[in-house]
Amino acid sequence: MQNEPIEAAWDEDERVAALDRYRILDTPPETEFDDIARIAADVCGTPIAVVNLVSRDRQFFKAEVGLGVRETPLDTSFCRHALLERDFLVVPDARKDPRLQHNPLVTGEAGLRFYAGALLKTEEGLPLGTVCVLDYEPRHLTERQLGTLRALARQAMSQMRLRLALAEREENAGMSRRHAAQLQALAQASLEVGAAPTMEAKLEAITGIARRIVGAHQSVVSMTRGPDWSQAINAVSMSERYDRWRDYGRMPDGSGIYAWACEVNEPIRMTQAELEAHPRWRGFGGHAPDHPPMRGWLAAPMIARDGRNLGLIQLSDKEGGGEFDASDEAILLQLAQLASTAIEEARTEARLRETTRRLDAVLNNASVSIFLMDERQHCVYMNAAAERLTGYSLDEVQGRPLHDVIHHTHPDGRPFPIEDCAIDRAFPENNNTRGEEVFVHRDGSFYPVAFTASPIRDEAAKTVGTIIEVRDIRDEKAAREALARHGEELETLVAERTEELERTHEALRQSQKMEAVGQLTGGVAHDFNNLLQIVIGNLDLIQRNLPEEAARLRRAAGNAMTGAKRAATLTQRLLAFSRRQPLEPRPISVNRLVTNMSDLLDRTLGETIEIETILSGSLWQVEADPNQLEAAILNLAVNARDAMPGGGKLTIETANTYLDHGYVAHNAEVQPGQYVVICVSDTGTGMDKQTMSKVFEPFFTTKEVGKGTGLGLSQVYGFVKQSGGNVKIYSEVDEGTTVKIYLPRRVGSAAEEQAGGEGVAPEGNRLETILVLEDDDDVRAYSAEVLRELGYRVLEAGEGASALRLLDREDGKVDLLFSDVVLPGGMSGAVVAEEARKRQPKLKVLFTTGYARNAIVHQGRLDHGVELLTKPFTFTALATRVRDILDRRD
Repeated sequence: MQNEPIEAAWDEDERVAALDRYRILDTPPETEFDDIARIAADVCGTPIAVVNLVSRDRQFFKAEVGLGVRETPLDTSFCRHALLERDFLVVPDARKDPRLQHNPLVTGEAGLRFYAGALLKTEEGLPLGTVCVLDYEPRHLTERQLGTLRALARQAMSQMRLRLALAEREENAGMSRRHAAQLQALAQASLEVGAAPTMEAKLEAITGIARRIVGAHQSVVSMTRGPDWSQAINAVSMSERYDRWRDYGRMPDGSGIYAWACEVNEPIRMTQAELEAHPRWRGFGGHAPDHPPMRGWLAAPMIARDGRNLGLIQLSDKEGGGEFDASDEAILLQLAQLASTAIEEARTEARLRETTRRLDAVLNNASVSIFLMDERQHCVYMNAAAERLTGYSLDEVQGRPLHDVIHHTHPDGRPFPIEDCAIDRAFPENNNTRGEEVFVHRDGSFYPVAFTASPIRDEAAKTVGTIIEVRDIRDEKAAREALARHGEELETLVAERTEELERTHEALRQSQKMEAVGQLTGGVAHDFNNLLQIVIGNLDLIQRNLPEEAARLRRAAGNAMTGAKRAATLTQRLLAFSRRQPLEPRPISVNRLVTNMSDLLDRTLGETIEIETILSGSLWQVEADPNQLEAAILNLAVNARDAMPGGGKLTIETANTYLDHGYVAHNAEVQPGQYVVICVSDTGTGMDKQTMSKVFEPFFTTKEVGKGTGLGLSQVYGFVKQSGGNVKIYSEVDEGTTVKIYLPRRVGSAAEEQAGGEGVAPEGNRLETILVLEDDDDVRAYSAEVLRELGYRVLEAGEGASALRLLDREDGKVDLLFSDVVLPGGMSGAVVAEEARKRQPKLKVLFTTGYARNAIVHQGRLDHGVELLTKPFTFTALATRVRDILDRRD
């Protein structure tokens, strides 16, 4: 017969816990259970019979006939299906049963076909396993055979209960004997721990005692070391089973089970299964993969007198494989109290030692001499400064009145009466007293001191001593006398410092003024560059498209282009002054640059100017924009020529120099360090101080109207400042002028200077798409027209969001983004380029601007990898740069 299957009416955790209580898993064969299996096989006539116990992940055979193994995995178990029945499961042919027809024991080499099993149930009705029979052929059992199997199952269950009762009775008797022995051992342990000299020794003794009394393979004391309850091991005792981990001193961090035990703050007992099932147990897999399993764990918190948790004392892996019980817990709690007492006493002693050490350190490192007197005003302590002050050691003065130490004789040679001692007179008053006194050193010398005497009172306000602070005032008296003698010198020094401070403030005001003017001129230059881009761009298109026979128009367009380019040059000088031009610094040999300029200078200055160069050997390299440096030197040379209308001598000199803190104090925005200096001197008319104070301001010039713009020196000033250097000018009327350019030394190995060049750009084609992003409609129209004339497919956008929408619509078909840096709407060109490259990683980008802001330029240099075409640009410049970037292989 076969019962109808039902849904499990029990909890799996409760069922497994009930099985564990019988302590029968993994035990050796026993005759009583072997007999049950043999009787089942004989009565049912089957080749296989088993007394089977189903655990959480396996089935264990307490007895078996015809099987030859002690356990098998749960996934091939027939009996796990029987657990879901009321009390019996019969499967006449496993190949026809949907629960078993795909089981490897049915389909495989074993070929099992028949199964019948009677449940082993607890008094609460929890199924633990079966007494079952199996056969290799389909078959049925008679009612008598089925009844016998049920009876054998009841017999096996009775045997399990009898076995458990006998084991518990033996354990209780053993526990009584063990408890008495443990109490005696605890009494001895208290003496042993008390005799240990240090906290470490006490904790080591406690771990050994705990392991010995309770009987465990491992004992650990670990103390908390932070608010996250992370643990530091302080003492360990281990058996040979754990010997190779004896030096293992690492504990999991504050999120593990040890921290959880500290948070619980109560004794904890756990079996191996409970420990491994706990969500905060991480085992030893990451740092000790072959560590033995912790077969049971017992932990007790070490609680301080104020209720703080100091850490844990832990026992793991009870000897004999048993579980920790209540008596073990009680013993561990007593040992935890011993450990917490040892820890607190050690910490108190350590704090006292540290306080004493710090007090000694403070007192002995104090410059003031300190004397401590008792209620009789005898010296009980003095610090190192007092020993130096008096010439006596503490041992020599302890127990003696201070008067005997500091006044053994009067300055005139007679004995020093106590009534003449200001400190002694202060004692009876028991109040804070200040005064001055004359001390006598051990060597007989006299010196003045200032003292403060303060009473020391107990809780009843009774004076029990005095603390005296003494300070040698010889230097102070000498200083006061010197101050009186040299008051006039001090006033002079103050006046000089005040004048120096005024000069510094004036330099700062000048720097701030130049910065303000720079911001204004930079903004003007930005707007002017956009206007010039429209003018120069369209003039360029007119010139390219005028017929050859329109000579008059071509001349007019050429004149207009010349004027526009002169305006562009002036704008670039404004940007240079305002320090908003994008620089491209490279390693430069200044000597080589000056030498290469000789022909240019000769042609520019003319025959009436004698040029001399004095170039220093072993000159350091600098890192600057070579084109801007050449322009700066040329500007200075042209200014020098104009200051020598009747001819004269121009000298260009180079040298290494060091700008110290004294120089820096009078020059804003300059850092101390090594510099290369370039001196450009002339023998011209020179300048007065008023003129020199304005020479670097834009549009200031001493030349006649139409002879100069006043931007030459402004450009030099802006370029040098932007390069991290400084410019100084020295001049006297009719004596000539010297301008010194200081550029920071380049630190690092020497690098080859690279010469730039501009190639000829071929035209584009309609297969190449360029997205032009420019907020100025006229500039955008010009750029788009040039690019279309060159043969490119062109898309246009006036702000960042529109450009990104075009990129999304084109879906990867845009080859180059040509974008202005400064855009409306909160998205700069750099931001748009970054977003665009997220959509199209291989997109190439060329920026254009008339005003270099921090979006792509930092510390005066283009950011790494940034391509920039400055406004205003020509047809040829745009064509060349676009073609160069498109042809480049990244």
